[in-house]
Amino acid sequence: MWTNDKIGNLCSVGDGAHASIERTEAGVLYLSSKNFKKGSLDLSEVDYISPFDYSRHFKETKAVTKPTQNDLLLGIIGSLGSPYLVKEGEVIGISSSVAIIRPKSQIDARFLYYHLTSSWVQNYIEAIKSGAAQGFISLEMLKSIPVKFPCLPMQQQIAAVLGRYDALLENYRVQVATLEKLAQELYQEWFVRGRCPGAEAGSTGELPTGWARVKFTDVISVQSGGTPKTSEPNYWDGEVYWFSPGDVENSYYVLTTNKTISEEGLKNCNSKLYPVDTVVITARGTVGKCVMLGRPMAINQSNYALVGRSVSQYFTFFKTLEMAEGLQKEANGAVFSTITTDNFERAEILVPDAESLAVFDKLVAPMFGAIRNYLEQSEALRATRDALLPRLLSGQLLPSPTPAAIA
Repeated sequence: MWTNDKIGNLCSVGDGAHASIERTEAGVLYLSSKNFKKGSLDLSEVDYISPFDYSRHFKETKAVTKPTQNDLLLGIIGSLGSPYLVKEGEVIGISSSVAIIRPKSQIDARFLYYHLTSSWVQNYIEAIKSGAAQGFISLEMLKSIPVKFPCLPMQQQIAAVLGRYDALLENYRVQVATLEKLAQELYQEWFVRGRCPGAEAGSTGELPTGWARVKFTDVISVQSGGTPKTSEPNYWDGEVYWFSPGDVENSYYVLTTNKTISEEGLKNCNSKLYPVDTVVITARGTVGKCVMLGRPMAINQSNYALVGRSVSQYFTFFKTLEMAEGLQKEANGAVFSTITTDNFERAEILVPDAESLAVFDKLVAPMFGAIRNYLEQSEALRATRDALLPRLLSGQLLPSPTPAAIA
């Protein structure tokens, strides 16, 4: 038997610190709504507060303000995003732009987590939120969210089935992060710290033999993108991925996009279809984000596609990552935050000898292949989980007491 109720009756609901707390370089993780994205917690731009301020502002009181294990955290101002389930031993501070949902005894925390990630709850939140320029959901709105749930043992079984998928996804994420770190460390060691095997240093102050400082655009082509007419419906919702800055992921590769265009739309915009491994850097708005295309894609005019002329896409990618901070500073110093082709034309880069580049490519190519493979497997696994989730949460599909292992 399934019961219908609301979050306000099933959980204690509160929010974070209503105070201006000084940020520090390190210390206790301090989350705000910017960290809550669709599908995951984004820690690419994260804040910290001192342990002293954490102990001062986050105490166990009648008000729910201190995140503890099995609490659900959710952005409620600006970026609403997906919930985060606090794990054992995690010490987290949160701003007032983040809500805490603490399940009572009749609700399993992981079951409620999956309930909140479901598309219909996310759509419900989108429908009831206030504010045009910046979305906002009050704690009272949050309490109104409906919950349909079975008995506690069945909740736990449902959460266990979905949790197995998430455990595999987390394993893939760790594998991807490890490979990315290894590849970047190899680039840093060889071509930034100058410890490239076989590179014979010249006399004092000179570059190794065969290395040269050249203009960026002499070895890497900078190409543009475009947007089909938005008023022409035949140009949109086709089979061609169309990359925009909002599609940037935390991993090296991007495999999917929020919008697609048709073949006709591709013919009628200023972007060509760029192949796999094309390096793309965001040039407007949030500038300097760098990814590689995991599938053939068109790009919009807020990005540049970078294609190596005499260097590989792997070297192009890491060299662009190395330059990103400087490009961001140049862009932020302009009237509008924009990277232009002039930024690339003015840039000089250090290019190693051909033999060193070839050895580097041979070492990192399998890493990049494995990264893309893990991301593709993750995408397929996530799609399977997302198809199961609404059926399990609605009672249309009941889990067996001992779920079969996922291959």
